[in-house]
Amino acid sequence: MAFLETPRFPECVSLGALVKPRYKSNVIMLASGAKRANIEWANGLHSFDFTHGAMDQTQHDSILNFFHAIQGRGNQFRVKDYSDFSTDIDTGILVPISAGRVVGTVGAGYGVIGYVVAKLYSSGALATYRLLQKLVSGTVFYRNGSPITIGGGPGSIVAIDTTTGQVNFVPDQTRGISAHAVGAAHQLTVSTAFSPNFVIGQRVYITGVTGTAATTLNNLSHAITNVAGAVLTISTATTGLTATGGTAEFFPQVTDTLRVVTEFDVPCRFSSDEAAFEIFEKTGTTLLYRWSGINLEEERIDLA
Repeated sequence: MAFLETPRFPECVSLGALVKPRYKSNVIMLASGAKRANIEWANGLHSFDFTHGAMDQTQHDSILNFFHAIQGRGNQFRVKDYSDFSTDIDTGILVPISAGRVVGTVGAGYGVIGYVVAKLYSSGALATYRLLQKLVSGTVFYRNGSPITIGGGPGSIVAIDTTTGQVNFVPDQTRGISAHAVGAAHQLTVSTAFSPNFVIGQRVYITGVTGTAATTLNNLSHAITNVAGAVLTISTATTGLTATGGTAEFFPQVTDTLRVVTEFDVPCRFSSDEAAFEIFEKTGTTLLYRWSGINLEEERIDLA
């Protein structure tokens, strides 16, 4: 099984699909007759029924060739959902991630290097989001309303990975760590104070530390509890551990709003290894086809 970035599901067939977003909830009835629901999926999945009453030869050939090339359910592929395929400055957000999981507040910084693109769905005071992991070219990112440079200097985004929806930032500032003081709250001294400096409540990202505290400190953002020039105190406990060297980095913070304007595809696979169609009309040399059961299921993709 593999995810095939190309070809995309034929767009000439995509129009006219029956789209079915769904969640998974467990609803039970109590002895009193009242019901209780447990939402098992925080994020929904979509299914698509592309069954058409009639297809011309071009449409038929497109879907038949695609089905054979994909080998039924054997591989995953991209699908354009014409009912929902883009974000704007209000609905496109970046979600902070660390060690393959979502952290912090969606649509804002968290002092980490990595983020994944998502779309916000809101109604009144309620909101949820959907990770977008199959982007289309032309994506634009914004930090506090200003476009973010791709592949530039400090504060820019290294590159856009359209196959995962993930991006890494270049740090705004970087300092070498010259000293550590382990304890219930870890203290680190950097080569020179950050400018502008961190403030209490922000988060510093640490890499490259050696010693027994390495796994506790490295490749994570840490909450800052005190700032005294070049000395930063973080809430992370390192009592009894050792730490030497490393780098401290300043990435987008919780006060930074991170937005995305993009188009996206849906990762899918066929719901069956079997296709079914018939020729139901012939006028001269023109044939019309009727397909049944062109059903696709959205695939959930793990964060790297």
